[in-house]
Amino acid sequence: MASKNSWELLIVEDAQKDFANLSPKIQKLVYRKLGRIQKDPFKIGKPLKAKERLTGFDRNRIVFTLEIEEKTVHVWAIGQKDTKKIQSTLIRRVNRFLR
Repeated sequence: MASKNSWELLIVEDAQKDFANLSPKIQKLVYRKLGRIQKDPFKIGKPLKAKERLTGFDRNRIVFTLEIEEKTVHVWAIGQKDTKKIQSTLIRRVNRFLR
């Protein structure tokens, strides 16, 4: 999936578990989206209202931050956009890692 111009994609352990808990059909869609994010994270998603450093997209939300100088994408959470669970989970995870 990676190429010379790709960004490094780091998926935190909790987000890896999120991915594992998805149905195979949704995993396939998310995997494709992760590839697009890795290729050019500026062309996919939009900043989330709650935290300007977080980006998410689509019905199946992939929430990530960018370390521009290091050209690294950190994936924090993967889940259904319309559930409050992903929001509370995300806040907990980001607060833990970004302190």
